[in-house]
Amino acid sequence: MVLLGTAQLAAGDIPVNGSFEDAGFDPLDASYRYLIPDDAPSGWTYASDFIGEASYLTHRSHFSGIFQRVPADGDFHLTLNDGDSIGQQFSTQPTVRYALSFYAFNTESLGTSPLQVYIGGLVTHLQLSDGALTTLPVNQFDDWYRRYTVEFTAESSQTSLVFLVPSQGVDFAGWDIDAITLQPVAIPEPTSAVLALVTIYMLTRRR
Repeated sequence: MVLLGTAQLAAGDIPVNGSFEDAGFDPLDASYRYLIPDDAPSGWTYASDFIGEASYLTHRSHFSGIFQRVPADGDFHLTLNDGDSIGQQFSTQPTVRYALSFYAFNTESLGTSPLQVYIGGLVTHLQLSDGALTTLPVNQFDDWYRRYTVEFTAESSQTSLVFLVPSQGVDFAGWDIDAITLQPVAIPEPTSAVLALVTIYMLTRRR
């Protein structure tokens, strides 16, 4: 279970630290940092089952050679391991439609639980398995990440976002996550043809 703090956010800041660039460590001193519940990434709440390897933040300098698990955005990304979750709660406008977007990559082809994503009032969580498309539109990003996007309508002034990898007791298995954004969906303006039909209708009603 994730206990979420509240952030008062302006458009473009949802969620706080969505690319994990505020990593809490200097890459000149270390290239990665393990997380503990009392020392989560800035803006996020972290929970763990404390089985196997903890989740961690990684700088792009950590990997070299042909195995380049570089971030999808910026210099840092999060690896969310088996049995762990991150989440945050932020201000939204009720009845406004939002688009959640993020990049994710399964770090292990075997033994990893599907990544579960809970957002707002969505009853059914979004399951991603081995990077394969299930319920979300998908775009390929380089050789590693896929971009996932889903829209939802805010039900209240506070909305919760949680990423969870259910526990299977696996030691080293998880998901790389990066570039999490949440933006209001623009409402398309009526076309000239629609406006003309409305005008004709109104004029007809006045006769």
